[in-house]
Amino acid sequence: MVALSGIIKNAVSKTSEITHTSRSEVFIGGRFSSYKTGTKSLLELKIQNNEGEEKDLKFEGNSPVQVGDTIKVDLSEKIKDEILYIEKYVDGNLVRTDYSVNYKH
Repeated sequence: MVALSGIIKNAVSKTSEITHTSRSEVFIGGRFSSYKTGTKSLLELKIQNNEGEEKDLKFEGNSPVQVGDTIKVDLSEKIKDEILYIEKYVDGNLVRTDYSVNYKH
C-alpha cells in the first residue's frame, strides 16, 4: 500500500442505484426483469499534501470527512487513485478510521 497524508481541499459524495437483471425470468418475446437491489457510494476527494501538491482520489464507501479535515490514506497498488482506508485526525489525534468496500485484510 502507498500512504498519503494531507488536508482535504474538495469532497464530493455520490450515491448511485444498483440493479440486478435476471436472465432466468425471460420468456419468449419478453424482456429482462430488472430489480433495484440497493445503492453504492463513491467519495471523490482532492487532497493537498505538506508540499502543496494536490491529488484527486476515490473512496468506495461512506465517510464523514469534509473539506479542511486532516487525513491519512492508504492507496491501492492495483487500482489507480483508489483509497483503501481513511484515517481522520483532529489536533494530531486519530479520531476515526473508515474502510473502503474493496478493503481486504
